[in-house]
Amino acid sequence: MDVFGEPVWALTASFVLSALTIGATYQLSFLQWGDNEPGGSYWGSVAANGKTVLTYSGTDRSAGTNAGITRTVEFIAVASSETITFAETGSSGGASPIISDIAVSTVPSPGTLSLFGSGLIGFAGLCSARRRRKAQP
Repeated sequence: MDVFGEPVWALTASFVLSALTIGATYQLSFLQWGDNEPGGSYWGSVAANGKTVLTYSGTDRSAGTNAGITRTVEFIAVASSETITFAETGSSGGASPIISDIAVSTVPSPGTLSLFGSGLIGFAGLCSARRRRKAQP
């Protein structure tokens, strides 16, 4: 029971990401919504290897009226595999958030972006020099 005497429920779901690069930054995104208990409250968190990286809360709406919220969080891999855990709690009549469309992608490091930018500048310079040579009689 919560402080208002409402029943409280909780659930967790975990999955393991493998073949990660230690020290690399990854972005986790997911669609989170609830539409089965209008006005009901819920709270959630996402953890990577036991460390909470995101917390959120919301209120359920009427069925079919909630398009959801895309939530994103970044984490740095400390091992070649990481356990990602979603934990949710609800009260006020059994509100239950729904999670779908989970995606994980790598975040390019600043060094990679600057190297890519340098390559583009060099390529543009090469094309410009080639055009000037062709334009000369």
